[in-house]
Amino acid sequence: MKEKRYTFKEKPVFPLFLLSLLTFGIYYLYWVYVTTKQWKTVKNDNRSPAKDIILGIITLRIYFIFWHYKMAKELYDFAQQRGYHGIPEQSVLCAAISILPIGDYISMGLIQTNLNTLQMLKKERIHLRMQINYFVLPRKEKNLLSFLFETPNLLIWRLFTKY
Repeated sequence: MKEKRYTFKEKPVFPLFLLSLLTFGIYYLYWVYVTTKQWKTVKNDNRSPAKDIILGIITLRIYFIFWHYKMAKELYDFAQQRGYHGIPEQSVLCAAISILPIGDYISMGLIQTNLNTLQMLKKERIHLRMQINYFVLPRKEKNLLSFLFETPNLLIWRLFTKY
């Protein structure tokens, strides 16, 4: 089964927080919309970003507490399924922080940091795959770990010998 390609736009966290404060939460609603839309394409979900925004406004932020929990949990599960272990499980933390008056913005920063980390780990994995595919590994090396430890010696060996 072919792995679905995904990309998240990396965004610095502090400007997100600052823009959300300066626009009195309007940028936060835009961020929720865009993040839900991106996540929808990754998960092949029928989730409507506009529905999430409307539910959050109608329920006076109560739905956003659930949204932060759900988003952080799904992001963690997605990272674990893909083998990315650099993302911590923060679903309960995001929901608890969202209860505070500006907690939605702090939780937004945590989720965006995890999205940035996921994108960075994906780029590193693609770069590592390109390096592995570029060099033809000797048959005696069965796993990636031995390749990573022996890479400097292997490269020097390949420079001076014909395989």
